[in-house]
Amino acid sequence: MRRVRVTVLLASLALAACPAKTTAPASTRRISAGSLQTCALDNGTVRCWGPRGRDSRKAVTATDDATQVASGMFVSCAIKSDGAVTCFDPGFTTPPKFGVGIADALQLSVGWGKGCAVRKDRTVSCWEAMLDYPVRDRAAKPVPGLKDVNAVAVGMSSACALKRDGSVWCWETIAGDDLREPPKRVDGIEGAVEIAAGTYSACARIRDSSVRCWGTLPSGQADAPVTINDWAGAAQLALNSGCNAGQLACARLEDGRVRCMGDSTFGANGDGTRKPRQTPVDVKGLTDAAHVAAGCSHVCAVRTTGQIVCWGEGETLGFGKDNDQLIPAPARDDPG
Repeated sequence: MRRVRVTVLLASLALAACPAKTTAPASTRRISAGSLQTCALDNGTVRCWGPRGRDSRKAVTATDDATQVASGMFVSCAIKSDGAVTCFDPGFTTPPKFGVGIADALQLSVGWGKGCAVRKDRTVSCWEAMLDYPVRDRAAKPVPGLKDVNAVAVGMSSACALKRDGSVWCWETIAGDDLREPPKRVDGIEGAVEIAAGTYSACARIRDSSVRCWGTLPSGQADAPVTINDWAGAAQLALNSGCNAGQLACARLEDGRVRCMGDSTFGANGDGTRKPRQTPVDVKGLTDAAHVAAGCSHVCAVRTTGQIVCWGEGETLGFGKDNDQLIPAPARDDPG
């Protein structure tokens, strides 16, 4: 009996000396990327950097008390804790701001000159998300015929809504124009849990973690949704929504890797080259991504440690005009 007790005691001491392996908790920081800017949301504070009108190496505080942030063509928008939407141009040391008349937003997206939000009643309202363009009225207007919406995604020339039943509905949206045609259901998409819109394309992540995309893709034109096999096991999508040219699309996988495809003139695919990719390739050295966002020619990711890393066009990222980052590098002036 004594020998058994000693054996159990020694085994217990051995376990105590070798603590169980733990997984690093995913960071709560979130990022968004637009045509030239990148914004990070950390504990309610939104800090942005980008080359427009100031030193791109220094981040500016754009707003506080925020719960979400989205970026498009020059302009970024945030949802405040009370549901109000405020938009701003982070390319200035003191970012100019404007409201859109929404006080009950649940989720938002900003694209090429347009912003849209899902409201408390699960309808969608959109507005002109521009500062330089002469706009008569920036007040948000409802999108007719949409209800029971969970999320909205705005691209270059179209927007899509994800309904509670997993269906996706899209419509044309051009900066400065009102709604031309009512939203139409995308055939071939069922059980969607996430949507993303880019330059002439859109994608949906399905409940089984597969991804289906349609429009002008890096691999060619897809008039009907096609499955992106190299994005199997996707956990999040990121398309370059605030751009009027080029294709850039990334997905964060469940294992923490990020895979990108499309134009890589500035190295935005993150594989160490400037080669355009028709199918997704792994971003080098990134295996612990917790969030990812794609701009026109750059991509940024939050690692599980909270660190932000970016790759692509050097000037947009604050590394200098002739200093493109072909693989992930720590973001400039990031306090996290």
